[in-house]
Amino acid sequence: MDLTAVNPPEAPAPLPLGPDQLAPVHTARAPSRPGLDFIAAPIPISSPTLGTGLAAVAAVLFPISKDDKVSPPTTVGVGGLYTDNHSWAFGAAARLYLSEDRWRLLSGAARGEFRYKLSLPELAGTAGVPIRQTVKGLTAELLRRVSSVLFVGARYTYADTAIGLNASDEDSESAPPPRDRSVRLAALGLRIQTDSRDSTFYPRRGALFDLTTDFYEPSFGGTRTYQSYKASFNAFFSTGERVVLAVRGSLCDVRGDAPVYALCLFGMQGDLRGYEVGRYIDRTMWSAQAEYRWRLPESLGSFFGRFGLVGFAGVGEVASSFTDGGSRDLLAGGGLGIRYLLSRQNPINFRIDYAWGKAGNRGLHVGVGEAF
Repeated sequence: MDLTAVNPPEAPAPLPLGPDQLAPVHTARAPSRPGLDFIAAPIPISSPTLGTGLAAVAAVLFPISKDDKVSPPTTVGVGGLYTDNHSWAFGAAARLYLSEDRWRLLSGAARGEFRYKLSLPELAGTAGVPIRQTVKGLTAELLRRVSSVLFVGARYTYADTAIGLNASDEDSESAPPPRDRSVRLAALGLRIQTDSRDSTFYPRRGALFDLTTDFYEPSFGGTRTYQSYKASFNAFFSTGERVVLAVRGSLCDVRGDAPVYALCLFGMQGDLRGYEVGRYIDRTMWSAQAEYRWRLPESLGSFFGRFGLVGFAGVGEVASSFTDGGSRDLLAGGGLGIRYLLSRQNPINFRIDYAWGKAGNRGLHVGVGEAF
């Protein structure tokens, strides 16, 4: 049995559990042995947005073709999560590697309900109103290898989502507009990805670039017309035997008639830790951060030698456009964390981070795998 890294999402965007969490990437280029392999992980989670709970993933790995000695094993997985604020989600996904890894197919379906606080763009920074957002949907993505590290492909996303409010918040000025409370979303999109990391679990060197563009249209099966553009770049530098410097930058831009929860949500995917997702929201967002990762010497013993310490800091901003921001609107954050190595075969850490940000934002983040 092996563990797998997973970072459940903070809020639907638009699926409550993405295929990347349910069908994890395997580090080996080919199956470790012929036939089936199995991985599973119960994963404690905690965040300022969803509270504390447990996620679990189980997956079966197997080769599509015994004659293919290049492709990683295909993965079929299921998973779910539940937290103490009664948020929940479950889903299934498959990740296929075809024709000596020239083609990669990723698909999944999920359903869930998330309870969190959501602000309107004009009220960004306020506590927002409590909402219950139910989501069910599916996604599929087909990538073609263009070079050793470059993949280009198309994707399709479909989701039904509805928002419920407390009776006292139905007429609040802070509540999402009525037309955003029950929406069907469907998009065709493009994805470009380069990955030169030496590990998907604990990279010590290399970089990951990811660009997605999604075009939501009624002709694709939805009810709204808008566009979503997201890009991120992670780079990793090994500055010593036990030291890694990790940096990350991300951009988000949403245009058109998007529902409020489909705008850029600050704090998603670790951008930045310490901020409650849904509090800072608008049509554009950028963030940049760095994390210093240090593993204790193995000479300390089989137990203490598994520990590590991290320090991280960053800054970002949400605004109606990239030209409307300013230094007074910057959102800074930082924190400290502890790591415990769960698997030596695949270097996977149990992660506990305490982070703080602007205007009293702070919180504990617990999970398996690095924040980025």
